[in-house]
Amino acid sequence: MRFIHHNNIITLDNTGTVDPTTGNPLSEVFSYPADEFLRDEPQYNGLPYGMTSRIWTDGRGILSDGTSNYHDTLDCQPFIVRLSIYKQAYEDRIAINGPPEISLDSIQNSAYSSNILMNGNFDIWQRGTMFITLSDHQYTADRFLFTRAGSMVYSCEQSQDTPDTQVSASQSEYSLLLTCTTSQETVNTDDYVCIEQRVEGSYIRMLYNTTASISFYVKASIPGVYCVSISNNIDKTMLLEYTIEEADTWERKDIPFDIDIANGTWPCDNLTGIRIIWCLGAGSTYTTDPRRTWKDGVYYGTSAQTSVSQTVNATFALSQVQLVHGKIIQPFQQKTQYQELIDCMRYYEKSYPVTITPGDELHTGLALLPIMYTKNKYFALYFPFQVPKRSVPSMRSWDAEGNTNRHTAWTKTWAHVDNLSSDRFSFDATHRGFVYRDMLTSTNYGTIGRHWSADAEL
Repeated sequence: MRFIHHNNIITLDNTGTVDPTTGNPLSEVFSYPADEFLRDEPQYNGLPYGMTSRIWTDGRGILSDGTSNYHDTLDCQPFIVRLSIYKQAYEDRIAINGPPEISLDSIQNSAYSSNILMNGNFDIWQRGTMFITLSDHQYTADRFLFTRAGSMVYSCEQSQDTPDTQVSASQSEYSLLLTCTTSQETVNTDDYVCIEQRVEGSYIRMLYNTTASISFYVKASIPGVYCVSISNNIDKTMLLEYTIEEADTWERKDIPFDIDIANGTWPCDNLTGIRIIWCLGAGSTYTTDPRRTWKDGVYYGTSAQTSVSQTVNATFALSQVQLVHGKIIQPFQQKTQYQELIDCMRYYEKSYPVTITPGDELHTGLALLPIMYTKNKYFALYFPFQVPKRSVPSMRSWDAEGNTNRHTAWTKTWAHVDNLSSDRFSFDATHRGFVYRDMLTSTNYGTIGRHWSADAEL
């Protein structure tokens, strides 16, 4: 039994399937419009290529309604009925040259079909869209962490260079671009350069002891062998090699791997469950062979890993990154920018608008504290986060002019008076919000305010 999706039409080909009731072969081919079926059955989550979670198979071509009861294809409702209704109207649109065929016996749970990684389309950049000189352990696009050891220097930017529709079925507006602005001629033993995403144990635990697939588009100025490191951040690593065939060309990579938690420590809570690490070069301390086996320790590449850092102005770009359950090659599963932002705000939130970099001059959006023209008395207000945080966040603050650890003061007519410092200021945070508390020693001001950010990254 085969399912093909093309031009919004689902085709069911029963050729070669045996009716389990009569033992007679089935040879009918039906097709129907995917949108119509999904619209009529909105309670079922969509699977790749428009299939729904109530239709799956046990490997013998026998359809199921999602319960333990199996049905032969002639009795499965409402699937076959709806196929029959649309057979004549759409038989001339039966898929011939559609996407890769998908056997439904490889789909075991629709919950595994969504992308585990966040911001894989690189739409959300709350900390800024251009980083001239990256430091070790610095976040770039939301949820993507740059790490390095060595004298090399990299920049990062939100790039509008993305895979076009002739390369990818999905449309993207941005990619993540790293550029080596200061090269390092020799890769020392303890050197490395990586870009990674860390996933909470509570998000990844559904993939423990299963097969998962990492897929992404990559574009680099230096062809060669590169590695994705899969690590539990504590004591286990698997290295997955891939080859960039041509310079400055978007290429898609799909790499399945088994997440075997029989050995090692694999958190299932709000700590790091797994790290997905793209390596741009590493010294011998962080390289090991062979590939595709779980090794003790944390490593970033194999001995074949290409070193981007030895070439000034060398580039490395990522787009449409996803981690899903199973070995099936799936098109990139886009989320709305709103949903991506909500997901990312579990780890980082700010008072500034999404497109404004923290520390920029901005006189709106501050957390305001009325102090009633009094002095030497504490005033406090509670400010809830828009999204509860993974853990108690670390807080930073700026005044309206962008000065760190200062506040802006106003008179009763809302005239901007001054940007002041205070050694009695505090943000007392929990994972749900924070209390802004401060005291002034002057009666000249009616209100003070600060911009803020809350960081609960892994």
